[in-house]
Amino acid sequence: MSTTTPLPSSLPPFAEMPPLGVRGSTKAKVKQDPAYEACYRSTKGKGTDLAADAARLGQACATVTKSKQVGALFRSKLEDSAGHQEFKFRADANHCYRVYSASSAEIVDLAIAMRDSKGDMVVDAATDVVPRDGAVCFTEADEVTLLVSVGRGKGNMVLAVWAD
Repeated sequence: MSTTTPLPSSLPPFAEMPPLGVRGSTKAKVKQDPAYEACYRSTKGKGTDLAADAARLGQACATVTKSKQVGALFRSKLEDSAGHQEFKFRADANHCYRVYSASSAEIVDLAIAMRDSKGDMVVDAATDVVPRDGAVCFTEADEVTLLVSVGRGKGNMVLAVWAD
């Protein structure tokens, strides 16, 4: 009777899957709520004042999310031929956050990702509200990085961070 020896492999072991509601981060969880998506669906920007457009999205959801804008707006010029841009904000423990964005019409497919201070992914989406159907709730205070990139085009962009 012969024994078989497994073939050697240089592949690393599988990474442990994060629990549901977490996208790799142990500091933040996405709290999903269908009302959070419904609140801004009928809100449209006018495209002439990006800061007002981002504020309009946040205000449309303020009652549902019980939140308000925190900190200053992040403003930038983006283009598809350049890499992503990063913006940082401080998240407080036991608070939930959403990011509202507005961009010029020439930008197609604006993508926003949120990472915690360890570099772990919290949430990402190609939409004007992140997360689209909920909020990111932090279990501890953290410095958060927003990564923003453009799929196609170039133009101006504004981000507003709102928290409860």
